[in-house]
Amino acid sequence: MIKETVSIGDKGAVLTCYLHEFKQGVVKALPAILIIPGGAYFFTSEREADPVALTFLNTGYNAYVLEYATSVSKLQSEGKSFDEAMMMVHDYITKSDTLVSAFPNPVVEAALAMQYIRKHHVAHHSDPDRVFTVGFSAGGNLAGLLGAYWNAPWLNDLIGSTPEKIKPNAQILAYGVLDPHAVIHLGETLEEQEKGHGLFLKAMSNTSSPSVEVLDALSPLVQAHPLVPRSFIWHTKEDSLVPVKHSMNYAVRLNELGVDFELHIYEKGAHGLSVANAMVNTENPHVASWIPLVLSWLDLDKKREDM
Repeated sequence: MIKETVSIGDKGAVLTCYLHEFKQGVVKALPAILIIPGGAYFFTSEREADPVALTFLNTGYNAYVLEYATSVSKLQSEGKSFDEAMMMVHDYITKSDTLVSAFPNPVVEAALAMQYIRKHHVAHHSDPDRVFTVGFSAGGNLAGLLGAYWNAPWLNDLIGSTPEKIKPNAQILAYGVLDPHAVIHLGETLEEQEKGHGLFLKAMSNTSSPSVEVLDALSPLVQAHPLVPRSFIWHTKEDSLVPVKHSMNYAVRLNELGVDFELHIYEKGAHGLSVANAMVNTENPHVASWIPLVLSWLDLDKKREDM
């Protein structure tokens, strides 16, 4: 395995590449996957980064983890440890009005990461026609936004790209925040939940009380259109942080638009299961079935091409 990191954009985002190493004379174009961890746009979750990358790497993919810029990464760049930054993040988000995690910065970074993967596909032995995204929780929001905005002129103009360079060939959305209009339950009491949701919205938009128009812009559900990539969506019914209706309502919307999708709702399981095995200390063999299911699903188009 070759592991390398590159800077993405000018806000401190980092892309970590997990690449297969081939013997001299052996060349094989591998599918590639861009992994977008969750973390409420406060930080990027380690449990949805390396473990996911290694899982896909071991099944024949080149894997890329995007640590998009957040308040925690900003504080770390100023010399704070991760633990110190996590202790400071609430006050930092509350007081700042120029958050690096606010829209459209993360979407720009995700688009730049896709552009980088395709630009280096020959050197990395990646197949430019099989570049997928997988996003978890808030990362699911970001993956869903890229899936909606890949062909938006404003985004392509901003990064000097063309739509085909940044379009995911398919997207995987794991317990994603797919409609920020719906409350995210960050807290135990109703008051804590409202404050937590407000902080989440502030991290996304620079304001804890965004307008309907701003929330619409941050919603993969609202922004969905017939050219959204085919989608694999999974969630758990017991998720107490991001309600399962996010995924269910998004699937209904894709169905209305004629977008191909597959939806899996697991009955049991908390939020943030990631790969749902010992690597992330959340062993749930039933939910872990999403890995072989999604691998089979991602192969469907290739099998059609080979027929």
